[in-house]
Amino acid sequence: MSREIRLQKILQLLSHQQGLTVGEIRRLLEVSPMTLYRDLRELEDRNLVRRVRGGVLSENPILISAQGSCALCGKELPVRTRITLLDSRGGKTHACCSHCGFGLMKHHEGYESILGVDFLSDTVLDFEKGHFLVRPQIKICCEPAVLVFARIEDAMRMQKGFGGEIMSFETVQNLLC
Repeated sequence: MSREIRLQKILQLLSHQQGLTVGEIRRLLEVSPMTLYRDLRELEDRNLVRRVRGGVLSENPILISAQGSCALCGKELPVRTRITLLDSRGGKTHACCSHCGFGLMKHHEGYESILGVDFLSDTVLDFEKGHFLVRPQIKICCEPAVLVFARIEDAMRMQKGFGGEIMSFETVQNLLC
């Protein structure tokens, strides 16, 4: 497989996930560690990825949904971090990230439920039951960064790599609202 094809495949994989481990990429592309090192260095030199210990993160914007923009800050709605507030009449209010989701809750009375997206698994979850990683050393959307996870173990794993503080829904709500 040519180098350009490998580079395109890596970028294609990252279009579906924010980050990948070196092991995942090696298994999928069936390349040597040195070949992968050179490929990732090339992509980093082109400002398309950021190499981190044991893996790589996309430097491209997170995939954008077709649902419009954040009701608080106006940014487009990333698939991996979007929040949806549902009211009793079936209305939906969208936020680009957990930070803006909490901001909307402060101004949006009468919501019936809040849906978030687990940052790692990309699955929908009950926002109020989530585990939140606040101020990790990763630029996602708005500041301070707040990532939501369905499982505390996932939040703890992310904290090991990117720092930050794990908080409950109520604690983050008190902090941001």
